[in-house]
Amino acid sequence: MRNRLIVVGILLLFLVNCNGNDGTGRINLVVTDVGTSASAIAPNEALPVSVTIQNQGNQTASSYELTLVLSSDSTYDQSDYLLANVTITGPLPAGTSTTIDDSYVVPGAIANGDFYLIAEVSYLAISTDSNSTTSSTVAALTVSVIEDGLTDTEFAENFADQAVASWLGVEYTPGGRDAITGIDGAGTVLVTLQQLNYAVPDTNADGLYNNQDGTSQAFGFTQAGFVAEARTAGSGFSSDDLSAMQKGDLIFLDYDLDDIWDHAAIYLGDDGTHTHAVLTASDYHDEGVIADLDDDNDALTQDIVWSQAVVKRLDHTAIAAVYSAP
Repeated sequence: MRNRLIVVGILLLFLVNCNGNDGTGRINLVVTDVGTSASAIAPNEALPVSVTIQNQGNQTASSYELTLVLSSDSTYDQSDYLLANVTITGPLPAGTSTTIDDSYVVPGAIANGDFYLIAEVSYLAISTDSNSTTSSTVAALTVSVIEDGLTDTEFAENFADQAVASWLGVEYTPGGRDAITGIDGAGTVLVTLQQLNYAVPDTNADGLYNNQDGTSQAFGFTQAGFVAEARTAGSGFSSDDLSAMQKGDLIFLDYDLDDIWDHAAIYLGDDGTHTHAVLTASDYHDEGVIADLDDDNDALTQDIVWSQAVVKRLDHTAIAAVYSAP
Protein backbone atom coordinates (compact mmCIF):
# COMPACT_ATOMS: atom_id res chain seq x y z
CA MET A 1 0.00 0.00 0.00
CA ARG A 2 1.30 3.44 -0.87
CA ASN A 3 1.81 6.49 1.20
CA ARG A 4 -1.41 8.48 0.95
CA LEU A 5 -2.39 12.13 1.04
CA ILE A 6 -5.99 11.99 2.29
CA VAL A 7 -8.49 14.81 1.89
CA VAL A 8 -10.37 15.12 5.16
CA GLY A 9 -12.32 18.34 4.85
CA ILE A 10 -12.57 21.84 3.40
CA LEU A 11 -12.13 25.09 5.26
CA LEU A 12 -12.47 28.44 3.50
CA LEU A 13 -10.50 31.02 5.44
CA PHE A 14 -10.47 34.81 5.55
CA LEU A 15 -10.40 36.76 2.27
CA VAL A 16 -7.76 39.46 2.12
CA ASN A 17 -7.87 41.89 -0.77
CA CYS A 18 -5.20 41.94 -3.44
CA ASN A 19 -5.46 45.57 -4.49
CA GLY A 20 -3.75 47.20 -7.44
CA ASN A 21 -4.08 50.41 -9.37
CA ASP A 22 -3.64 50.56 -13.14
CA GLY A 23 -3.78 54.34 -13.02
CA THR A 24 -7.50 54.83 -13.45
CA GLY A 25 -9.16 52.36 -11.12
CA ARG A 26 -8.84 49.78 -8.41
CA ILE A 27 -8.13 46.06 -8.89
CA ASN A 28 -9.24 43.79 -6.06
CA LEU A 29 -8.45 40.09 -6.59
CA VAL A 30 -9.90 37.50 -4.22
CA VAL A 31 -9.64 33.70 -4.08
CA THR A 32 -13.25 32.69 -3.55
CA ASP A 33 -12.81 28.93 -3.69
CA VAL A 34 -10.09 26.26 -3.65
CA GLY A 35 -10.59 22.52 -3.79
CA THR A 36 -9.52 19.20 -5.22
CA SER A 37 -11.33 16.23 -6.70
CA ALA A 38 -8.79 13.81 -5.20
CA SER A 39 -9.88 11.55 -2.37
CA ALA A 40 -6.31 10.27 -1.90
CA ILE A 41 -2.92 11.25 -3.26
CA ALA A 42 0.70 10.22 -2.62
CA PRO A 43 3.86 12.34 -2.48
CA ASN A 44 5.38 12.70 -5.98
CA GLU A 45 1.91 12.33 -7.51
CA ALA A 46 -0.11 15.04 -9.21
CA LEU A 47 -2.72 16.72 -7.02
CA PRO A 48 -5.67 18.11 -9.02
CA VAL A 49 -6.54 21.60 -7.80
CA SER A 50 -9.35 23.97 -8.70
CA VAL A 51 -9.02 27.65 -7.76
CA THR A 52 -11.59 30.38 -8.44
CA ILE A 53 -10.37 33.98 -8.53
CA GLN A 54 -12.70 36.98 -8.62
CA ASN A 55 -11.87 40.60 -9.48
CA GLN A 56 -13.97 42.59 -7.03
CA GLY A 57 -12.50 45.90 -8.14
CA ASN A 58 -13.55 48.32 -10.87
CA GLN A 59 -10.55 47.89 -13.19
CA THR A 60 -9.43 45.02 -15.42
CA ALA A 61 -6.47 42.97 -14.16
CA SER A 62 -4.03 42.29 -16.98
CA SER A 63 -1.88 39.63 -15.26
CA TYR A 64 -1.59 38.09 -11.83
CA GLU A 65 0.27 35.34 -9.97
CA LEU A 66 -1.17 32.27 -8.29
CA THR A 67 0.86 30.51 -5.57
CA LEU A 68 -0.15 27.14 -4.14
CA VAL A 69 1.47 25.64 -1.05
CA LEU A 70 0.91 22.90 1.50
CA SER A 71 1.26 24.37 4.98
CA SER A 72 1.22 22.88 8.46
CA ASP A 73 -0.96 25.81 9.52
CA SER A 74 -3.36 28.19 7.79
CA THR A 75 -0.74 30.91 7.29
CA TYR A 76 1.43 31.04 4.18
CA ASP A 77 5.17 31.44 4.89
CA GLN A 78 8.52 30.38 3.48
CA SER A 79 8.60 27.10 5.42
CA ASP A 80 5.60 25.74 3.48
CA TYR A 81 5.85 23.14 0.73
CA LEU A 82 5.52 24.82 -2.67
CA LEU A 83 3.15 23.17 -5.13
CA ALA A 84 3.16 25.83 -7.86
CA ASN A 85 3.89 29.45 -8.65
CA VAL A 86 2.02 30.33 -11.83
CA THR A 87 1.82 33.62 -13.75
CA ILE A 88 -1.56 34.07 -15.42
CA THR A 89 -1.83 36.44 -18.36
CA GLY A 90 -4.98 37.63 -20.04
CA PRO A 91 -7.57 40.09 -18.81
CA LEU A 92 -9.80 39.49 -15.81
CA PRO A 93 -12.40 42.29 -16.10
CA ALA A 94 -13.90 43.96 -13.07
CA GLY A 95 -16.75 41.99 -11.55
CA THR A 96 -15.80 38.71 -13.24
CA SER A 97 -14.33 35.43 -12.03
CA THR A 98 -12.11 32.75 -13.51
CA THR A 99 -11.53 29.17 -12.44
CA ILE A 100 -8.14 27.54 -12.90
CA ASP A 101 -8.14 23.74 -13.03
CA ASP A 102 -4.75 22.05 -13.13
CA SER A 103 -2.65 19.40 -11.40
CA TYR A 104 0.52 19.97 -9.40
CA VAL A 105 3.05 17.46 -8.08
CA VAL A 106 3.06 16.96 -4.31
CA PRO A 107 6.64 17.33 -3.00
CA GLY A 108 8.30 14.00 -2.37
CA ALA A 109 9.97 15.29 0.80
CA ILE A 110 6.74 16.26 2.53
CA ALA A 111 6.61 15.10 6.14
CA ASN A 112 3.79 13.17 7.75
CA GLY A 113 1.09 15.30 9.35
CA ASP A 114 -1.91 17.51 8.63
CA PHE A 115 -1.63 20.26 6.04
CA TYR A 116 -3.63 23.12 4.55
CA LEU A 117 -3.73 23.62 0.81
CA ILE A 118 -3.31 27.40 0.52
CA ALA A 119 -3.99 29.45 -2.60
CA GLU A 120 -2.61 32.98 -2.77
CA VAL A 121 -3.22 35.42 -5.62
CA SER A 122 -1.15 38.56 -6.22
CA TYR A 123 -1.70 41.26 -8.84
CA LEU A 124 1.50 41.88 -10.82
CA ALA A 125 0.99 45.25 -12.52
CA ILE A 126 0.90 47.44 -9.40
CA SER A 127 1.60 51.06 -10.16
CA THR A 128 4.02 53.25 -8.21
CA ASP A 129 1.09 55.25 -6.88
CA SER A 130 1.77 55.62 -3.15
CA ASN A 131 -1.90 54.96 -2.43
CA SER A 132 -1.90 51.53 -4.07
CA THR A 133 -1.33 48.37 -2.02
CA THR A 134 -0.73 44.70 -2.63
CA SER A 135 -1.64 41.79 -0.42
CA SER A 136 -2.87 38.24 -0.80
CA THR A 137 -5.98 36.14 -0.58
CA VAL A 138 -5.79 32.79 1.15
CA ALA A 139 -8.21 29.89 1.14
CA ALA A 140 -7.37 26.52 2.66
CA LEU A 141 -8.23 22.87 2.28
CA THR A 142 -7.33 20.54 5.12
CA VAL A 143 -5.47 17.43 3.98
CA SER A 144 -3.56 14.74 5.79
CA VAL A 145 -0.42 12.77 4.91
CA ILE A 146 -0.35 9.32 6.43
CA GLU A 147 1.99 6.34 6.22
CA ASP A 148 1.82 3.49 3.72
CA GLY A 149 -0.57 1.47 5.85
CA LEU A 150 2.12 -0.80 7.31
CA THR A 151 3.21 -1.05 10.90
CA ASP A 152 6.92 -0.58 11.57
CA THR A 153 7.25 -4.32 12.18
CA GLU A 154 5.45 -5.19 8.94
CA PHE A 155 7.68 -2.78 7.02
CA ALA A 156 10.88 -4.27 8.49
CA GLU A 157 9.78 -7.86 7.94
CA ASN A 158 8.68 -7.17 4.36
CA PHE A 159 12.03 -5.52 3.70
CA ALA A 160 14.11 -8.37 5.15
CA ASP A 161 12.04 -11.14 3.53
CA GLN A 162 12.13 -9.44 0.14
CA ALA A 163 15.91 -9.02 0.40
CA VAL A 164 16.43 -12.73 1.09
CA ALA A 165 14.12 -13.74 -1.78
CA SER A 166 15.92 -11.39 -4.18
CA TRP A 167 19.62 -11.70 -3.32
CA LEU A 168 20.38 -15.07 -1.75
CA GLY A 169 22.75 -16.83 -4.15
CA VAL A 170 23.13 -13.81 -6.45
CA GLU A 171 26.69 -13.06 -7.56
CA TYR A 172 28.57 -10.41 -5.60
CA THR A 173 29.53 -7.47 -7.83
CA PRO A 174 30.82 -4.12 -6.50
CA GLY A 175 28.28 -1.50 -7.53
CA GLY A 176 25.90 -4.20 -8.78
CA ARG A 177 22.20 -3.43 -8.74
CA ASP A 178 20.38 -6.46 -10.21
CA ALA A 179 20.26 -10.25 -10.11
CA ILE A 180 21.83 -10.62 -13.56
CA THR A 181 24.95 -8.48 -13.28
CA GLY A 182 25.27 -8.95 -9.52
CA ILE A 183 24.69 -7.05 -6.28
CA ASP A 184 26.69 -5.47 -3.46
CA GLY A 185 25.78 -4.59 0.14
CA ALA A 186 24.28 -1.19 -0.57
CA GLY A 187 22.39 -2.68 -3.50
CA THR A 188 20.70 -5.27 -1.31
CA VAL A 189 19.21 -2.38 0.66
CA LEU A 190 18.43 0.07 -2.13
CA VAL A 191 17.03 -2.29 -4.75
CA THR A 192 14.96 -4.12 -2.15
CA LEU A 193 13.33 -0.83 -1.15
CA GLN A 194 12.73 -0.07 -4.82
CA GLN A 195 11.11 -3.48 -5.27
CA LEU A 196 8.77 -2.57 -2.41
CA ASN A 197 7.76 0.63 -4.29
CA TYR A 198 9.94 3.06 -2.35
CA ALA A 199 11.56 5.15 -5.06
CA VAL A 200 14.98 5.54 -3.44
CA PRO A 201 17.80 6.78 -5.67
CA ASP A 202 21.16 5.07 -5.81
CA THR A 203 24.07 5.59 -3.43
CA ASN A 204 26.83 3.51 -1.84
CA ALA A 205 27.23 2.09 1.67
CA ASP A 206 28.85 5.30 2.93
CA GLY A 207 25.97 7.36 1.53
CA LEU A 208 23.49 5.09 3.26
CA TYR A 209 25.34 5.31 6.55
CA ASN A 210 25.55 9.10 6.37
CA ASN A 211 21.82 9.29 5.69
CA GLN A 212 22.19 10.76 2.21
CA ASP A 213 21.01 9.56 -1.17
CA GLY A 214 23.48 11.45 -3.36
CA THR A 215 21.31 14.56 -3.52
CA SER A 216 21.65 15.48 0.17
CA GLN A 217 18.16 14.14 0.90
CA ALA A 218 18.03 12.23 4.16
CA PHE A 219 17.04 8.57 3.86
CA GLY A 220 15.69 8.46 7.38
CA PHE A 221 17.41 6.34 10.00
CA THR A 222 17.09 5.90 13.69
CA GLN A 223 20.16 4.82 15.62
CA ALA A 224 19.57 1.29 16.85
CA GLY A 225 22.73 0.92 18.91
CA PHE A 226 26.23 -0.34 18.26
CA VAL A 227 27.20 -3.83 17.21
CA ALA A 228 30.80 -2.89 17.83
CA GLU A 229 32.88 0.21 17.89
CA ALA A 230 36.38 0.06 16.44
CA ARG A 231 37.71 -3.20 17.89
CA THR A 232 41.28 -4.12 18.54
CA ALA A 233 42.75 -7.37 17.21
CA GLY A 234 41.49 -10.38 19.13
CA SER A 235 38.90 -8.44 21.13
CA GLY A 236 36.28 -11.03 20.24
CA PHE A 237 32.61 -10.75 19.48
CA SER A 238 29.57 -11.74 21.52
CA SER A 239 26.00 -12.34 20.42
CA ASP A 240 25.05 -10.25 23.45
CA ASP A 241 26.02 -7.28 21.29
CA LEU A 242 22.93 -8.06 19.19
CA SER A 243 20.36 -7.88 22.00
CA ALA A 244 18.92 -4.56 20.81
CA MET A 245 18.71 -5.54 17.14
CA GLN A 246 15.53 -6.20 15.20
CA LYS A 247 14.80 -7.91 11.92
CA GLY A 248 15.52 -5.53 9.04
CA ASP A 249 18.26 -3.56 10.84
CA LEU A 250 21.35 -2.70 8.82
CA ILE A 251 24.89 -3.58 9.88
CA PHE A 252 27.44 -1.12 8.49
CA LEU A 253 31.13 -2.06 8.28
CA ASP A 254 34.17 0.18 7.96
CA TYR A 255 36.88 -2.33 7.11
CA ASP A 256 39.94 -0.08 7.36
CA LEU A 257 38.72 2.23 10.15
CA ASP A 258 38.90 5.37 7.99
CA ASP A 259 35.31 6.46 8.76
CA ILE A 260 34.27 5.63 5.21
CA TRP A 261 31.68 2.88 5.40
CA ASP A 262 32.38 0.03 2.99
CA HIS A 263 29.54 -2.43 3.38
CA ALA A 264 25.95 -2.86 4.56
CA ALA A 265 24.30 -6.16 5.54
CA ILE A 266 20.71 -6.90 6.58
CA TYR A 267 19.99 -8.49 9.97
CA LEU A 268 17.37 -11.26 9.83
CA GLY A 269 17.33 -12.50 13.42
CA ASP A 270 16.04 -16.03 13.91
CA ASP A 271 15.49 -17.49 10.44
CA GLY A 272 14.68 -21.01 11.68
CA THR A 273 18.26 -22.15 11.17
CA HIS A 274 20.33 -19.48 12.90
CA THR A 275 19.44 -17.36 15.92
CA HIS A 276 21.33 -14.34 14.58
CA ALA A 277 21.17 -14.64 10.80
CA VAL A 278 22.30 -11.87 8.46
CA LEU A 279 21.93 -11.50 4.70
CA THR A 280 25.19 -10.23 3.24
CA ALA A 281 26.45 -9.77 -0.32
CA SER A 282 29.75 -11.42 0.47
CA ASP A 283 32.96 -10.74 -1.40
CA TYR A 284 34.44 -13.73 0.49
CA HIS A 285 31.81 -16.15 -0.83
CA ASP A 286 31.31 -14.13 -4.04
CA GLU A 287 27.52 -14.22 -3.64
CA GLY A 288 24.63 -13.33 -1.38
CA VAL A 289 24.71 -15.65 1.64
CA ILE A 290 23.15 -16.06 5.07
CA ALA A 291 25.80 -15.39 7.71
CA ASP A 292 25.63 -16.84 11.22
CA LEU A 293 26.76 -14.35 13.83
CA ASP A 294 26.90 -17.10 16.47
CA ASP A 295 29.69 -18.73 14.47
CA ASP A 296 33.01 -17.14 15.41
CA ASN A 297 34.54 -18.43 12.18
CA ASP A 298 31.90 -16.90 9.91
CA ALA A 299 33.41 -14.37 7.51
CA LEU A 300 30.93 -11.65 8.51
CA THR A 301 31.51 -12.28 12.21
CA GLN A 302 35.23 -11.90 11.60
CA ASP A 303 34.60 -8.68 9.69
CA ILE A 304 32.67 -7.30 12.66
CA VAL A 305 35.50 -8.25 15.03
CA TRP A 306 38.21 -6.66 12.93
CA SER A 307 36.25 -3.65 11.59
CA GLN A 308 34.28 -0.75 12.90
CA ALA A 309 30.66 -1.91 12.88
CA VAL A 310 27.49 0.02 13.63
CA VAL A 311 23.81 -0.86 13.43
CA LYS A 312 21.18 1.50 12.04
CA ARG A 313 17.46 1.01 11.62
CA LEU A 314 15.54 2.20 8.59
CA ASP A 315 13.00 4.86 9.61
CA HIS A 316 9.76 3.50 8.17
CA THR A 317 7.78 6.72 8.60
CA ALA A 318 10.40 8.90 6.93
CA ILE A 319 10.97 6.50 4.03
CA ALA A 320 7.24 6.12 3.40
CA ALA A 321 6.77 9.89 3.42
CA VAL A 322 9.73 10.74 1.19
CA TYR A 323 10.05 7.81 -1.19
CA SER A 324 6.69 6.11 -1.67
CA ALA A 325 6.33 5.63 -5.42
CA PRO A 326 3.14 6.45 -7.30
